[in-house]
Amino acid sequence: MRIALLSDIHGNLLALEAVVADARRRGVDQIVNLGDIPPDARYAIVERTAQGWLTESISVPYDHEAMARIASRNGREDWARWLRTGWADA
Repeated sequence: MRIALLSDIHGNLLALEAVVADARRRGVDQIVNLGDIPPDARYAIVERTAQGWLTESISVPYDHEAMARIASRNGREDWARWLRTGWADA
């Protein structure tokens, strides 16, 4: 069995698509997402079966607004905006 480990996607869809395409080219049987897919901390196991790809995932919700307030208090308005919107400025 070939297993690919993914982590820290943080909303970078282009990178995620490239990694998944590469995993498919390499014949990966299972993709394990180690976390950090916004807007919540999401964790998943994706497994190739005879019927296609099977996904099992969990979402760990947390209080984005409370974290944004902490970021603002610490002078990180950029982080606060990202926490509130899910988008980081380039």
